Amino acid sequence: MGSRDSTQRSSGGTGSPGRSRLRHRLVSVAAAAAVALASLSACGAGGVVSPSVSAPTSATASATAHSTGSASPAASPSATEAACPKAAAGGWSAPCQQQAVWFEGAALSCASSTFCMATGIAETFTYNGSGWSSPVQINGITGADYSIHSVSCPTTSFCAAVDQGGNAYTYSNGQWSAPVNINTNTSFASLEVSCGSPSFCVAIDQLGNAYTYNGSSWSSPSAIDPTDGLSAISCPSANFCMAADGGYGYLTYSGGSWSAPTVIMTPALLPGLTSGPLDNLSCASSSFCMAEGSLTGTDAFWVFSGGKWSESTLLGTASNSNGIQPVSCASSSFCVMVDGSGNAYIYSNGTWSAPDPIDPGNEMEGVSCPTSSFCEAIDDTNSSFTYSGGS
Repeated sequence: MGSRDSTQRSSGGTGSPGRSRLRHRLVSVAAAAAVALASLSACGAGGVVSPSVSAPTSATASATAHSTGSASPAASPSATEAACPKAAAGGWSAPCQQQAVWFEGAALSCASSTFCMATGIAETFTYNGSGWSSPVQINGITGADYSIHSVSCPTTSFCAAVDQGGNAYTYSNGQWSAPVNINTNTSFASLEVSCGSPSFCVAIDQLGNAYTYNGSSWSSPSAIDPTDGLSAISCPSANFCMAADGGYGYLTYSGGSWSAPTVIMTPALLPGLTSGPLDNLSCASSSFCMAEGSLTGTDAFWVFSGGKWSESTLLGTASNSNGIQPVSCASSSFCVMVDGSGNAYIYSNGTWSAPDPIDPGNEMEGVSCPTSSFCEAIDDTNSSFTYSGGS
């Protein structure tokens, strides 16, 4: 995920590729179908149309070719949905909860203060600076593995999303494409995605493969880290990406190619370091990234700056039993992290703030900060929260 994105679920990426934090939120086929049907019926009076979705096509087909015919039309907040509360300068808003919005299994990406895209199990929702749209279904409910759990929007007119069935989708000028199946390995199909521009996106899988989108189609898989697998991806531009793996390592993309993996830290060098992937990666630029890792009983953040990694101030005992700490960095001096107990933390000029209980008792699903003056966060009770910078 890029600086605008917050995809809270790792796609696994450990030495044992089958391990995936994504799976803790998976629901049964019946539950997934119930959520989708409920979301559609809740909006029935407003006349929202969710057309049938075509079966996934192969990655060799052009994604652009699917932008007509079977694509889902864009949706806007209906008149029946109240505007979300505004945030006071320098703080977070009260929760915004709208009847037609379900953030279960969600991911979030904001390109600006007037454009965010969030996902549900099979739907997407658009934020226009005032409120959230009614749901737009972009895939079929054929099983929990089709949950859409990663989205990236580098601009207000383009996004890419991926699901747990190996499918990719693109959003262009108000319409979603039909699904394109880019990962055919059904055992490890889960993907993560980050876009540096509308003509450059990278999706990764648990087996260490990268898939590149060039503005019209997706590439075949390229094995960039088959030993440790991949757990997170962030592309702040079309010229740079960073990927994290399951062995506390990272890789960079520059000049059209990927570097070899480099290990940041090992348990031998830092006692208490637990095995598992770097996670929740966010890069504001090619010279600044933030990633989350774990020490025994606590969460640590690692800062990439000036070509080197250093340990950030620890945030204390981990409050999220699922080990999920979404982070989003708008710049080298501003990042926001949210946790599993409804707290938000702000990283400003090298220091983390104390926890701010913006949603006590609820698990935050994601956060996205396109600038230091605007962030949007979502939780697991279908509420969103807006941060307004300044004083």
